[in-house]
Amino acid sequence: MLPLINARESRAFERSFDPWLSENLLMEHAGFGAARVLEHEVGAALAQTLILGGVGNNGGDAWVLARALRCRGLEPRVWLCGEPGRIRGPAAQALGALKALGCVPSVLSEDAFPRFLDDVRAAKAAVDGCLGVGVSRPVTGLLAEAIRALNAASAPTLALDVPSGVCASTGQVLGCAVVAACTATFAAHKPGLLAEPGRALAGRVVVVGLGVPAPALGSSRVLERRDHGTWLPPRAATAHKRSVGHVAVVGGGAGTEGAAVLAARGAMRAGAGLVTWLRPLPSKWPGLCLESGSAGGAAEEVAGDARPQAGSLAPSWLATLPEVMTTAFSMDTLASGRWDALVLGPGFGRDSAAFSTLSTIALTWPGPAVLDADALAALAQSGLDGLRACAGPRVLTPHEGEAARLLGCTAAEVASDRFSAVRSLSQRAGQVVVLKGPGSLVACPEGRIAACPYGSAVLASGGTGDVLAGMLSALLAQDASPFTAACAAVLWHALASERFGADRGVLASDLADALPLVK
Repeated sequence: MLPLINARESRAFERSFDPWLSENLLMEHAGFGAARVLEHEVGAALAQTLILGGVGNNGGDAWVLARALRCRGLEPRVWLCGEPGRIRGPAAQALGALKALGCVPSVLSEDAFPRFLDDVRAAKAAVDGCLGVGVSRPVTGLLAEAIRALNAASAPTLALDVPSGVCASTGQVLGCAVVAACTATFAAHKPGLLAEPGRALAGRVVVVGLGVPAPALGSSRVLERRDHGTWLPPRAATAHKRSVGHVAVVGGGAGTEGAAVLAARGAMRAGAGLVTWLRPLPSKWPGLCLESGSAGGAAEEVAGDARPQAGSLAPSWLATLPEVMTTAFSMDTLASGRWDALVLGPGFGRDSAAFSTLSTIALTWPGPAVLDADALAALAQSGLDGLRACAGPRVLTPHEGEAARLLGCTAAEVASDRFSAVRSLSQRAGQVVVLKGPGSLVACPEGRIAACPYGSAVLASGGTGDVLAGMLSALLAQDASPFTAACAAVLWHALASERFGADRGVLASDLADALPLVK
């Protein structure tokens, strides 16, 4: 995993090297490194580059980049947005070095704006070095007009550190923001580049080193592709179906059988040796249903028969996944089975009896469990407090709406700061939490967060979350720690979604079937 630092940590990192390593040297590495990224991105268009810098250190990075181009005999069009007298410290020295090469930035003003627009239209590439991680209030005025001009132009824009107008810590847009084709971020990834809408505005993100070791401060990390092989080593030749875990999927009632089948498929494709579907049966089958007000109800009548006839358990669904065993759900059946992990909730039901049953299982089941869908809805009613006392580990897998209900806020509030939301939810529950969505996040109660930079629009399809829950349960059943299992499942799930050439028309079952193909 790679380091992930927010705006405050980024500033602390840069200050940590004084006095033995000057900020000027870090700026040199940033600017020249970003110039190499720009050349890689735009090729021959490098000769017609427009550079827009601000009065802070992000502008200083831009002046170093401009000097790197001048050293190659190129003549970029360079503009300064802000009062020249406000430039201080290393940024002022970087600007002085640029001027010494005969390149004096034009100052953006109302009068000069038409000339700036002409330069924007003529440019084949653009560089945004206006605000970086320093943005703290909405972008307005002339800078906002300049950003809109860059966004309207055909030239691709390289953002330095963070697209101007994007909050480096949350990804939220403050007023307006640069739409970058690529972002050269310095020292380490920033949370705002992994959370929407900043994730989309950043384009391709390239981390540029500053000539010093990567920052060790902070508790957040970014998942790497190579982590997949680390977490999923080759299986021993002596492995057998019982040694690699037996998962029970508790859910998939009448009309929502598909949710449980997809969870079961995810568990099988993620390597579970055995999977059993414990299905709550509808009331038209007396003795096998959850009666109102009952946590187990008359379903306990089938406790001695672990394998009712398949004909009563939706044979059409069973035909799609013949490897999965089935039985009618009852509390006794659940308690008497030798399950290594549970998936609890997908398609179980949302009436009062179902919520009572789900809450009871979530709080009392002694082994590892993934709490998804209807189980999360039940916890939103009963509260999270009891989860801290669970005998076995729990992993919660909400999307933003479910997380909002668990936290007692709105989905918009969760979306406005996903990192804070997932950390808060994990600490309240005392359990690992996966906040699903573009740039899924994994948090543990100690405060660690892992962010996934992978994934595709293939995941915008019903049932992909059920597949993820099943995958997670398989890894828990194979004795992975909850945080590691969640990170591994989220990464694997995202990488599988990238294997398809299409961005639509891929089914959740297709995604599950692609899991063994991920290397």
